[in-house]
Amino acid sequence: PEQYSRYMEIQRDFVSPDTCFTGCMGNHEWYLWGWGCNILANHATQQLQELFTQGTGLAVESDTEINGFHILCASPDNELVYYRKREPFLTRHIQRAQAGDPQKPIFLVCHMGPRDTVIGTTDPETGSSDFLAPDWSPEFLSLMENTPQLIYIAGHTHADIADPRSIYQKNYTVVN
Repeated sequence: PEQYSRYMEIQRDFVSPDTCFTGCMGNHEWYLWGWGCNILANHATQQLQELFTQGTGLAVESDTEINGFHILCASPDNELVYYRKREPFLTRHIQRAQAGDPQKPIFLVCHMGPRDTVIGTTDPETGSSDFLAPDWSPEFLSLMENTPQLIYIAGHTHADIADPRSIYQKNYTVVN
């Protein structure tokens, strides 16, 4: 809570008040009890998501519209990869944005990039995406692959953003 307070203080001091602010939880928002705590075995998920919302004023899933552009944000339900609860919300809002203007980019902000896209979403030695990419369902992955105007922005960046593998551009775009 103290770090959220300090973050918001810095934002108030250095970001213009007319700037729209949105965001999502990353892995460090889950470390109240230390790294690797099994938060799914207790009420920590709800508590930590409430702390995020109280501390930042942001919801765990949101659709911020600026000049007709949709910026969707989705937080996980643990420190790493549990995003499936966000899929119904994201599906509705992606479809709504497409219906509004099928040519306009739709931005999706999540902490980790989809498997097999940007560097760091798949282990190069094992080919595994375990703990490296969200657990999106095959249906949601298909929705993304069929949304060419989707620009997915991932924040769990442990690679040089100048590395060409930090951007993926096939059926949709992912930027790490």
